[in-house]
Amino acid sequence: MGKKELRKEILSRRSELDPHIRARKSKQIVEIMLTTPCYQAANYIFSFVPFGDEPQIKELLSTAIQDGKKVAIPKTVPQSREMIPYLFSGWEELQAGPYGIMEPNPDQAIEADAKQIDLIIMPGVAFDRMGGRLGYGGGYYDRFLSKLSPRPTLAALCFDEQIMEEVPMDEHDHRVDILVTDQGWMYVVK
Repeated sequence: MGKKELRKEILSRRSELDPHIRARKSKQIVEIMLTTPCYQAANYIFSFVPFGDEPQIKELLSTAIQDGKKVAIPKTVPQSREMIPYLFSGWEELQAGPYGIMEPNPDQAIEADAKQIDLIIMPGVAFDRMGGRLGYGGGYYDRFLSKLSPRPTLAALCFDEQIMEEVPMDEHDHRVDILVTDQGWMYVVK
């Protein structure tokens, strides 16, 4: 199955989750992520802001700030298909971006130093146990990651229903290092 077909199938599967089950699973994902060694060791986290029926990880980002970690979130630039990380300090400072996802207001937020990021929490459509990740098709994260050296730890947060046997990968696609689902976490087998 190609990327386009798999993306459609998994997005449909994810959207069909009962909202109460999705909320419970999201809470479990957050609780599990907080126990991982990569979260506990991280000082500077770059994370997606949840949108639609993605795992709701707002509590994770708020907890990270309370834990004294720096948190950055992306501002998208559709013309160049790039992300710019901005420091995050509270939900009230965000505004809807070009895709309807909450983003920092660059007139108020401070641009983050991407070189200091030591953990990236990534969204995605589907994942496999070898670190394969199928994103939404824009290439934003792959472009962002290709500019970072050394590359930070990459954590994928998703519902267990998003784990596949194998995700199709292209040469430019980046594999994640750790998978965190509502069922537990694991370092991937590469």
